[in-house]
Formats: sequence, structure tokens, C-alpha cells
Amino acid sequence: MKDFLKLDQSPIHYAAALGDRGAIADLLSTGADINARLDAAEGWGIFYLGVTPLMVAACSPYGATVETLRWLLDHGADATLPATGKITAAWYAAGAGIFMDLAADIDPADHGARLRLLLSLGADPNETADNGRSLLIEACRTGDSGRVALLLEYGAAVEPLLDAVADDYKRFWAEGCSPLSSYQIPFFNAVSSGSVDCVQRLMDAGVDIHGRSNDGATALMCARHSAVVQMLLDAGLDMNILRKQGWAAFQEILEQYGEDEDEEAEIVRSLQLLIHHGADINATQRGKSRLYYAAFAQNPFAIQRLLHLGATLTADCLGAITWHGNADFEPDIARAIDLLVAAGADIHAQDAAGDTLLHNATLEYAFPPSDENYFGSSDGCNYTAVHCLLRHGIDPDPVGTHGRTPLMLAAISASADTLRDLLAAGANPQRQDAAGQTAVDMARRAYAELQSQADEYTTPKERQSYHTYLQSRAACLEVLTNAALPPQ
Repeated sequence: MKDFLKLDQSPIHYAAALGDRGAIADLLSTGADINARLDAAEGWGIFYLGVTPLMVAACSPYGATVETLRWLLDHGADATLPATGKITAAWYAAGAGIFMDLAADIDPADHGARLRLLLSLGADPNETADNGRSLLIEACRTGDSGRVALLLEYGAAVEPLLDAVADDYKRFWAEGCSPLSSYQIPFFNAVSSGSVDCVQRLMDAGVDIHGRSNDGATALMCARHSAVVQMLLDAGLDMNILRKQGWAAFQEILEQYGEDEDEEAEIVRSLQLLIHHGADINATQRGKSRLYYAAFAQNPFAIQRLLHLGATLTADCLGAITWHGNADFEPDIARAIDLLVAAGADIHAQDAAGDTLLHNATLEYAFPPSDENYFGSSDGCNYTAVHCLLRHGIDPDPVGTHGRTPLMLAAISASADTLRDLLAAGANPQRQDAAGQTAVDMARRAYAELQSQADEYTTPKERQSYHTYLQSRAACLEVLTNAALPPQ
């Protein structure tokens, strides 16, 4: 079982997951409670808390079957008891329950039988958790059309029941739209699952395919399988509707992550369908292209898709990646840079002041080139970008604004690993800026300034963060001081 699950801490829950009726009987004979509660995992959400053996058996892929549920019910298990999330065993049987990441391993037929058993005993087909996740939503999430059909047969509402959702889980963001998020709408979950049968069953049941979530999203924006995309387009769903953030379905599908090669191929086919129906691969928002936004999001999958489909490479794309800070090497950023460089991005580009991509990547904090840029400002030194740009042959020691080099900027932004990479590539620690300051001078001044601010950090958490940052400053000063020493 998954490492984060704590079923082994309760023998009766563990036996229920395995469907081991003999072990359960032995435990009951020694006083175990058939309705005992267990927090099956910590930090994974409310649906893992306060579960009973019946709830575990209702969703387990590890041996429990419908006969396990019958046995538990015959021996006193209460199907009406709610877990901490205020849902009963039927909710767990409707979807993957506490085994949410194992949905593909679950036998739909037997899970359908478990759900039918509980519904036949009076479970509410419209039972909904406070956060809006109903039995129908759970079934749609798994893509199991059998359970979807079963719930509809028992009277499940095809549209979300607003009154069943706690006010804390409603957000009125976009005028004329539902107050619910995409995950709270059955049809959106069916579309996201990629199950044509689930989508068709809801459409046959009269679902409003044109419904929008609280941020203006349409069901098409949740799609990642081309057959479902084609269904929605054929049904008349408008692919040009804009979400609150300003993009239509093409961009939303573009930015999804494919779990494997098959899903990746489906996403590309979905994008090709939208292009065939008129989507512009080079569309812009606030003056920036789709490829720019994919680069800014550091999403190599979206970048690769756009390049594969023929998007035009613009000069600002590579620079978009450098506007984020990161202290450790991140493979996705490296792959994004490699893709753009392979497509012809100019790593040697400079602005009028002489600043390069390497200057941008080493900034501690700076406003982006355009005031119209939607995303705000740089948020720190980007170690991965520096590492990759150097690997691709960028000049390690260019002079830019105020005579400063990337080494000087990295000294200010407190990134010792970045300093080591720049020095190894040939950056000169003795070079002076327009004010006569070297990288060592800047690191020394930054360290002294931080030391003088010690009294400003009073809480334990602030003090811890302060000392961590002070250590980073000290490490930078040590690296540069040693580099500036004359050879022995």
C-alpha cells in the first residue's frame, strides 16, 4: 500500500482493505470495534480522516470485494456513519476514495457492485461533501461510466447541488458563472477523465454543456483527450470563450501536464483539433505570445508542443524563463531552456545597456522589461538558468547596467552555487562596476547590512529565516573572497 497510508496502524482497517474476513472475525472476537475510526493519512485532506473499515473496504483495490462489504454489514458495520469529511461509505465506493492515485488499478465492475449494494440499502445518491464533491463527481473522476450510469439510475442530480456545498467553498468571481470551481462540477470531472462514455451519459441526462465554473472556465478547458474535445466541439461548445485570466480553451489545454506518452499524444491531438477549428497558435495576450507564457511558466511540455505545432519563436521567450528565482537545479527549467535554444533562441542577446540573459538570471529582484507584463517582477537568482546558459556558451562576464556583471548581481542575491558556476566559467572577481565596487565589495556590504538588521527579526520563525539567510550571505562572501586571493 502507499507509504502515506496508515492502515497498518489499525489491524481491522488493514484486514478490511485486504478483504480478509477471517482476520476481521478474529479481531472482533477479541473486542475490536467494527465501526472504529482511523485517520488513514495526515496532510492529504479531510477525506482520509475518521474512516471506518467499511469505508476502506468500499474503495480498496487490495483484495476487498462487494462480499467484504456484505460481511461487514452483516456483522454490524454502519453504512450511515459519516467520516470527518461528512461523507459515508457510499462516497468512498463511488470513486477511488482514500486510494485516489490508484484509480487505474481498481476493478470498475466490482466497485460498481459495492456502490449498488450501498445504494440499495438507502445511501443517498446525491450525498455531497461540504467542499462540493458528490458521489457523481467521484464516479466521474474515475472515468467509470458504469458507476456514473448507476448513480443516474438511482436519481443523482446531473448538475451540482449548490445548497449542499458549504458557503466557504463557493466563490463568486466571474459574472454569470457558477459559484463553484471546476472540481465541484460533475461534467467538468467527466471531461477531465477522458471517458467518452461518461461524458455521453451526462449529456444524455441533460447536463448543461455550456456551464462555466466560478473563474469562467468551460468544460472544454478541462479536456485532455481528443475524442472528448471533438465531442464538445460537435455539441456546439464555444472554444473561444475566455476564462477570467483571459485565455481560451487552447491555452488551458496547452498548459496541462501529460502523465505519460499516451496522454501527451492526446493533448497534442486535442490542440491540433482546436487549430483545425480556427485557434491561432501565435495568439497574444497583453502583447505576449503563447510561447512566451509557456516559457514564463517554465513548462517544457507546453513549449515542446508549441514548437512541434509550428509556433513562432519570439525574442523574449528565453528571457521569460530567467525571471524566476530558484536555489536548486530544476530539470523542467533546464529542459525548457534547452528546447528554446535548440529552436534558435539567441542566448547572446543584449539590451541597450548591455544587460544579457545572464544578468536577468542573477538579479535578486527587478521589474520586468515592460510595465505591461502581466506577471509582475523577478523574484530572485535563477540558479538553473545560469547553469544552463553557461553550458550553452553564454559569456560568463558581460558588463551591463552601471558596469555590473552577473557575478556582482549573484553576490547581491546571495547564491553561492551560482557564484561558483560563474567563477568556474571564467567570471572575473576583480572587475569593478561604475562605482569602483567589486563583487567581493558587494557581498561584504550585503553581509554587513544584514548583520545590522538582526534586531528586526523577533519571532522564532523570523530568527530562523534570518540566520539561514545570513549563512547564505556568509557563504557568498567566502566564495568570492577566496576567488579574489592572489594565486599561492
